[in-house]
Amino acid sequence: MGVVEVTEGMQRERTRTRGALVFAAGIFAWAETFILVGFQYYWAIFKSYPLSTENWWTGLAALTPFLLLLIIGIPACALRFRVALVRLESLLHLTASALLFVLLAVVATQDPFDMLVPFTWPFHLWAIATSFVVLANLARLQRQRLELPEAGRPQSRWALAAVAVFVWGIVLGTAVASKSPAWCWAVSLAAHALMAPYAAKRPLSSVVSVPLRQRAVRGAAVMLETVALGLVVLLVSMQLATATRIMGSLEVKFVEVFQPYVSGWFLVGVLFAILAKRLKFAWLAHAVVVGVALFAVKQVGPMLPALLGYALAAMFMANARQTTLGYGVSALVVTAVWVLSIATYAFSAMVPDPGMPKDMASLILQYGHTALPIAFAAAALLALALRFAKEGASGLLEAPHSGRGKVGLLYVAIIVLAIAPSLYVIALKSGPPFLMQRADRIPVKEPGGVCHAGYSRSDDEYAILDQLGASIMRVDFHWSSFQPNPDTWTFDDKDAYVAAAETHGKKVLALLDFDNNGVEQDPVGKERDLYIAPQDVPLFLEYVRRVVTHYGDRIYAWEIWNEPSLTRFWDGPAEEFYDLAKQVANTLHEIDPNLRVVGTAMHGPLGIWTPHQSEGLFAAGAMAYVDHPSFHLYATDPRAYPNEFSKYLALNKKYGHDGALWITELGDPDGGFYPWRATPEQLAEHAIKSYTTATSYGVETLVWYCLQDGNAEQQREHRVDSECFFGLLGPDREWKPAAYAYSLFNTHCSNSELRSGLVDRTGGLTARQVRASLYRRADGESTLILWYDPVLSGQRSVRVALNFEDAADTPVVHDIGSSYTKQLLDDVIDVSEHPTVITYRASNADAPVHVAVKSAVVDSLLIVSLAAGVVFSGMACAAARRD
Repeated sequence: MGVVEVTEGMQRERTRTRGALVFAAGIFAWAETFILVGFQYYWAIFKSYPLSTENWWTGLAALTPFLLLLIIGIPACALRFRVALVRLESLLHLTASALLFVLLAVVATQDPFDMLVPFTWPFHLWAIATSFVVLANLARLQRQRLELPEAGRPQSRWALAAVAVFVWGIVLGTAVASKSPAWCWAVSLAAHALMAPYAAKRPLSSVVSVPLRQRAVRGAAVMLETVALGLVVLLVSMQLATATRIMGSLEVKFVEVFQPYVSGWFLVGVLFAILAKRLKFAWLAHAVVVGVALFAVKQVGPMLPALLGYALAAMFMANARQTTLGYGVSALVVTAVWVLSIATYAFSAMVPDPGMPKDMASLILQYGHTALPIAFAAAALLALALRFAKEGASGLLEAPHSGRGKVGLLYVAIIVLAIAPSLYVIALKSGPPFLMQRADRIPVKEPGGVCHAGYSRSDDEYAILDQLGASIMRVDFHWSSFQPNPDTWTFDDKDAYVAAAETHGKKVLALLDFDNNGVEQDPVGKERDLYIAPQDVPLFLEYVRRVVTHYGDRIYAWEIWNEPSLTRFWDGPAEEFYDLAKQVANTLHEIDPNLRVVGTAMHGPLGIWTPHQSEGLFAAGAMAYVDHPSFHLYATDPRAYPNEFSKYLALNKKYGHDGALWITELGDPDGGFYPWRATPEQLAEHAIKSYTTATSYGVETLVWYCLQDGNAEQQREHRVDSECFFGLLGPDREWKPAAYAYSLFNTHCSNSELRSGLVDRTGGLTARQVRASLYRRADGESTLILWYDPVLSGQRSVRVALNFEDAADTPVVHDIGSSYTKQLLDDVIDVSEHPTVITYRASNADAPVHVAVKSAVVDSLLIVSLAAGVVFSGMACAAARRD
């Protein structure tokens, strides 16, 4: 064999290899924009970790990537601008990978007990990084459209299929394995670091030119085709999700989303889409799929995954013809499709029941069934017009010249456009920045409270409250229970309740709340429950005066209303409630300026869905005489606690309120359909982590919801109603694991100081992910609470060496979910996400504890590898440009 033949063979092999890489990059770039970005937005909207928003304005910054795509997409209709964008591709890939690395580094090293507020900066960084990600993918797609057809894909169809399956496995694995989006960022970082040098090595010398009108019509047809196929995904996903009531937490239901995508029927749908494309009956196949999705979807249940496979494969094949503007619109619509689809799984068990989720699902189905045929018909008509229209000739042109100065100017413009929304929000809509650093000494009084307790007034119930360490009982002082009619006032029931609480040494947190149709005069107010018309507010204030004057300082604190952010508790305009709350607070101050006033707690925040009414109270001046701003918190992932607490700390700072926060409801059910449902074992972790995190932030009181589950008969009758499963105690007052954890914290951490200055924590990056809190009493009694919060590491635990500085006795390790204890006889222990609670007596009140964390290899290795990938990618790009 001659040298020439060998060289030609090597060249062919390199061409095939390069073709496989180009094809793989194309699939991943499409899947990233049209699948993985949607999953990240779901996490950003519904979770509070690792990204969090401060308010609605912060959440709107998430639209930055799509806004940038649309802004760039309009001038990119011009060939010269489009070529400049393509020539910028390698720099866009490189910037995306660099920003993703910074984001990962921030999340991995940020200690939630010691961070900068606004804590939403990682969210803004993610929005900016995502802007460069999708823009780089757009530039890659336009390069493919502008270049002449070449050996840019595997020569063998089997090789093509193998590459497609491999990339699809990476994409699906990245999505399903993500406990947080951090793994998704790592995969994207690596992909863009690899794509950057390749783009830098391929300068555009000539381009394929298509007449503008023809390109615009074709692009519009593809955009509408993508929208229609996306709506098929949405309708089918909703049907799959609502076919059965999926119980469990958001995390459990998130995994359910992927079940249809690993079925044989999904592959059948993909193959059918490819066959339809090859045999040129794609639009007929589209029509059949749309018809099935609209009319026969319930009758062909086993075929639902096939419809998903067809829709995604057809969407990918159509994407190659996307225009710049159509790409932006399609990306926005498909991202919304994924968010709504996953949310449907999350709330699937709630859809058949009354309330917002049902209304939202009905609305989506209604408009989806209307929008799908319209989008499909419009796309089909445009495609048909293109088929019969006289097409202009495509030509090969020399690529328009754009100097480095113009390309650089475009890059600077993109940077400005990407950061402008976040800068606007941070400057004008966020709280003032400040360093939230955990103080060396934080007093911890008696933070343990519980809802719905003391009703039996029995010694047995109060004995249980003593064992739990609950010092506060939160109870409704409903207006109607004191004034059944305009001429009658009665205090007997609550007199007995308050007397029993006093006898047993418990504090009462009384809720002044709710309407009284038997007393109200306004016709609208009388007819509408949970609403007080403005003209009846004086009647409510009279109830406040009578009740507060009657009990005086026998009540520990007065809370104004309950969750008016939900229509089930306030069915009127928010502004009217702000005025009501302001007048109640003013009335309480007039009665006695020394009264302890709490409120008003809105419903538990959930990612972006933080109730805006919390800030509305501050803006309306309703918090002037409120001592303790309050909120409610229900989160299945305790990693969300720091960010949720920080939202309200930032809100206090923004409006200059210095009162300590109270959380007057927190917890989760261990049954029923609520998506924040947790297992009994998880609830024990929640109790320890919530109280530890909250006290670290200076939160003064946390009231667990609630003391006891509904009885066994109620649970059987309402087995899907999570309200029957919130208790620390079971139906027969048996202790759940959460009750032991709640008691453990209150017993050993109440009436102490949180001494962060005495914890000597070492171990580099891994140590930043180990939470260590030391509670110390004046007599040396100490409690050390540890847990591990890994960001990227696959390790479930890390090794920690402990030194208690000559402890006066042998430390004891407590099982947080039971009464079991054992002596700590080892100097090195394994710490996991399950909290470790150790009690001991220090030799003196200022004796430190040394926590030496052994570095997790994966943590450090992965961060170093990703950093090296970004650096080498930049070096390769620079070398390619020099060549």
